[in-house]
Order: sequence, then structure tokens, then C-alpha cells
Amino acid sequence: LKAFCQKLFEHIFSPEGDCDLPIELDMRYTLEQRLVHIYYHFKKSKKDMLSILKSEDADIFWGIFVPYIKQLFEQEFLDSDLPDNYLVSFYAGSFIETIKWWLNENMATSEKDMAEYYIKAAKLEEK
Repeated sequence: LKAFCQKLFEHIFSPEGDCDLPIELDMRYTLEQRLVHIYYHFKKSKKDMLSILKSEDADIFWGIFVPYIKQLFEQEFLDSDLPDNYLVSFYAGSFIETIKWWLNENMATSEKDMAEYYIKAAKLEEK
């Protein structure tokens, strides 16, 4: 599981290299586009993801996933009086809860819409 997760996450979070997204989604330059890419892979591997996340290995999965998500948010400009490490943990935690909600909703919402929901809810929209 650890090897599977690390290989998958290294691909998902890579800012360059081969991408298996449809061409219209293959733009990983903005936070929203990177989030779409993450949702895309969750949906593409829906059966495996649901199996892993409903098993006793779920904690291992999230334990490997969280540092990647935190690194993603560390790359974002955070203009706040709050400590950066608090904000990174806040955004990572809320993003994980968003993924869990989406899984419980049978991934009925599109990847692009989910990324837009998260950006709006977390108030990360560009000003």
C-alpha cells in the first residue's frame, strides 16, 4: 500500500512530466487545476480508493497523502496574519474532509466543480 500510494502521489503531485488527464484538464499551473488533477485520480481509481478508505489501511493512506497535500498548500501564497503552518494544516485538513464528503456522495460532482467548491469554501479565490 505504501509503495502504491507513493508512486501514485508522486505522479499526481508532480508539476511536470507525463499526464494522463484529458487535454483540456492537463494544465497544472494553478491551485484549482492541481486540485482537479487530484480529484481526477481519485475518481479514476474509484474502486481501489473506496476499498482502501473503507479498510483498516485508511490511516496509512491518509498518513502518506497528508504530507503531499501540505506541500501543495505550502507552495501557495498565504497572505494572512496567521502562522503559515496553521494555514497549511487548516487547508490540508479541510481538503481531506472535502474528498471524504465527495466519496460519500459517490463522486457525483465533477472534478472541476469539486475544485471550484473547495476554492470558494476555503476562500482561496484569486482577488
